[in-house]
Amino acid sequence: KELLKECLISLTETEDSKVVREAIENLLTIHRNIFHNEDNSKYRLLKPTNPSFSRKIWSLYICRQFMLLSGWIEVHGRIVFNSDENLLEVIELLLQFRDVAPSASEWDTTTKHEGKSEAQLREEDLKRKAVLEREKEIAEYEKDKKYRDELAKNIKAQIESDRRKPKQVFTKPVAGNQLKKGAKIKTLQGGH
Repeated sequence: KELLKECLISLTETEDSKVVREAIENLLTIHRNIFHNEDNSKYRLLKPTNPSFSRKIWSLYICRQFMLLSGWIEVHGRIVFNSDENLLEVIELLLQFRDVAPSASEWDTTTKHEGKSEAQLREEDLKRKAVLEREKEIAEYEKDKKYRDELAKNIKAQIESDRRKPKQVFTKPVAGNQLKKGAKIKTLQGGH
């Protein structure tokens, strides 16, 4: 893995940023195609005679070394990938070197823009609005939660208060025990 990293560092130091970006993007595409289509052998076989591949990758000695170190071998005039165990590491390494900034000498004054583009400003504005909206939702949720917690607390207190009050029991008099108006009440005295 260190040798692969050294290849990419060397590539960024010896070639201009446009060539480096193009080479890394193409290497990344090649390795991702293998990763996503592991059963399809057409992605594991490259022809060095392919003009686009030859110009963007194979003609660069460092890219050729990178491919050979990452598991590609030359067989009968073709380049074949045969090292699946390193594939994920290769992709991760390429992703680390993906964002190569151009050097100051490569800037074209007609296309040089300092600051943020309209798309970046628009995206930042959308993110800022989303954050504000989220904060508003959180504040409303907290307010609602506080209200519900207070309501639950009051209900529990009322229930507890109701439990502590003595209960009044209302009984219905039994029909045989009712006295008629003006009736005398007899009391038993002395056991009679």
